[in-house]
Amino acid sequence: MIKLLHLDLKAHPYTASILGVALHAEPGGTSKVQLGLFSPQLPEASRLDVTLARIRAIVGENNVGCAVLQNSHALESFRMEPFSVPAGESTIAATSQTRASMRVFRPFETVSISLQNSRPTRFFFRERSYTVDRSYGPWVAGGDWWAQTLWGCEQWDLVTRSQDGSLLCCCMMRDLLENKWQMAALYD
Repeated sequence: MIKLLHLDLKAHPYTASILGVALHAEPGGTSKVQLGLFSPQLPEASRLDVTLARIRAIVGENNVGCAVLQNSHALESFRMEPFSVPAGESTIAATSQTRASMRVFRPFETVSISLQNSRPTRFFFRERSYTVDRSYGPWVAGGDWWAQTLWGCEQWDLVTRSQDGSLLCCCMMRDLLENKWQMAALYD
């Protein structure tokens, strides 16, 4: 509890001398679940709270939690809700599927691109030139035509090679309103 109080005071600097501290605590439920032999071990609740408080101190209060999708097709349409470990049985199941991961750029990085028949053929990204081997798309999306937040984009998934032969799989976006090409994500 003292560590959480210390981290909260550090995250919210005080402007005057502190004469006293009042602390209100509410009892929480404890988990009385015995995990299976092959279930992953969950962290102790007190250690998880301290870890989350440290992360909040670094990245900000509203940037820690669980991402929840909103009812929109916009690119960044999600909100953060507070993170909590549910009491009950572990629902983590082992899978044997191979999964790809995606590293999304925030903000997107601008690229210079060459087109042929309205399809990407070459582009320059992070001081390297890439030639497009295969392109998938475009997938066009848009929304909020009724408001000031009007948006529209075209998404392309590209398999490319650099001059030294290294492979790069990426997601490229074109802002339809500004006709601006940007690197949105890299596939691992």
